[in-house]
Amino acid sequence: MTRRTPDKTPVPERRNAQGRHDGSGHRPEEFDSQNPAKQVPRADPARTPPRRKTPDPEP
Repeated sequence: MTRRTPDKTPVPERRNAQGRHDGSGHRPEEFDSQNPAKQVPRADPARTPPRRKTPDPEP
């Protein structure tokens, strides 16, 4: 029986010079707080149903 060796192909380097993973994370410009065109509009409070109040637990 022959011995199987694992496939040791080099993994492409995905870390940048600072050691951070350069993957498919969100880019900072997607969350630009200064640009109103890139802000997500908040839900209209008049259209959202009211929250149910939970009863206080009795001691």
